Amino acid sequence: PSAPGTIDRSSPNPTRVPATVPLTSITSRTTGAAPLRRTRMPLGRRTVSSPPGTRSPTIAPSTPPTPRPRRPGARPAPAATRTTRGRRPLSTSSESSTSSESESSLSRASSPVPSRSASPDSTRTDPCASLFSTWPMLSEVCPTPPSSLPLNGPASPPLPSTGFDFSTMDARLPYSLGIYRTPTTDIPSLWTAARSATRRLSSHLPVSWYHGPTGGLFASLGGSPLSPRNTQRALTASLRARYHRSLIAKPDQGSSYRTPHLDYESNYWVRNGDFLRFCDWRFVHRARLNLLPLNGARRFDPNCDRRCRRCGYQTETLNHVLSSCTPNYLEIRKRHDMVHDRLKKAMKPMPGVEIRHDRTVPGCDGLRPDIIRIDNNIRSVVVCDVHIPYDNGRESIELASERKRAKYKKVVEHYESEGYNVKFVDFCVTALGRVGGGSIEALRALKISSYYSRLMLKLAVSDVIKGSRNVYALHITG
Repeated sequence: PSAPGTIDRSSPNPTRVPATVPLTSITSRTTGAAPLRRTRMPLGRRTVSSPPGTRSPTIAPSTPPTPRPRRPGARPAPAATRTTRGRRPLSTSSESSTSSESESSLSRASSPVPSRSASPDSTRTDPCASLFSTWPMLSEVCPTPPSSLPLNGPASPPLPSTGFDFSTMDARLPYSLGIYRTPTTDIPSLWTAARSATRRLSSHLPVSWYHGPTGGLFASLGGSPLSPRNTQRALTASLRARYHRSLIAKPDQGSSYRTPHLDYESNYWVRNGDFLRFCDWRFVHRARLNLLPLNGARRFDPNCDRRCRRCGYQTETLNHVLSSCTPNYLEIRKRHDMVHDRLKKAMKPMPGVEIRHDRTVPGCDGLRPDIIRIDNNIRSVVVCDVHIPYDNGRESIELASERKRAKYKKVVEHYESEGYNVKFVDFCVTALGRVGGGSIEALRALKISSYYSRLMLKLAVSDVIKGSRNVYALHITG
């Protein structure tokens, strides 16, 4: 082979041989063996590729590299390491290249910082000593650092105080080995979790435990025993009922929830928000709890001006804004007409049936019910009127229905005088989306199919909530 730092002219393509990488023969000295496979170089080393038809260079295991001459006036480099741009510091010792891969991995795993020493005889850092110097709390667990434990020797018995084997410890990740974890005598199970849960619920529900006649412990709610199958369901229902009673007992925020209504149709949108806009969703939750920023809703300022900002009424409440404020009458009427249009689309024409919408009845002082369905086949008349009262407690829907019946009493008497069997029904949905119990009866009287009636109620609730939000937005923005 050519000498380091010279040009190899024996090959067809002459190349300069690097001065730091000496060349040696790749064949065996004793036998004519085949060329050796290229070995994997350590991180940071370079392999020199030879031209085609030449032998591959390798690093001599025993020949030290020739130092590169230093330029005049340049700062001398450290004797132990040589640093290249973008690479890790490299050891200049030839012995480091011949160290086995297992020893290098053990050296990297046993010390927090990789060793940069050039000498192969340098002392490795004891991981136990570094741990005791970094975490003083270990001295309380193990007073004497096990510095004499071998890194590669046989595993030593674990310490009796901690049960931790320091000989197999990885100093780079001491926090993942559970050093500070101590054994416990508690055995968590489903039974202990159930006992803890009922102990927490006992401050809200009368839940307790009792001994069964055949042995064992069983849960009881209010003195009634609970079977293992329905325990969770009974506790959930009882807790939900307790929160509901607490809500409707509030004089102000519970007024809307005290209004009698159909639960599913009135609250179908809570889970999925069907047929509602995002602005309607944000509005209805605050409106049902009476938390909208109105002048009449200031509870902690008795000297504030509570008058309506649009009409000057003495108290600006949500009931006044959504039902009786004079400048909002146009939007209130639009809200009413949206529900009426839903009923109009749902009613199908039938032979011998006449349907009148918003027509005055002669001789009744100009009264104009929303829907009059006249069936000449069986001589029956259904008078229906849509009304949207405010959610103001248990009597709000009943009082509104009584007022409607009194208002259209002359219409009922007029058709009865003509020999018809007259029935008055009211389709009621409150201003905040509560469906009255008489609404289902009204849909049946108008001959709307039961299949569409479920969807019809949901659409009516969404229309009322949308209309109420439009009324409130007009009232605030002007």
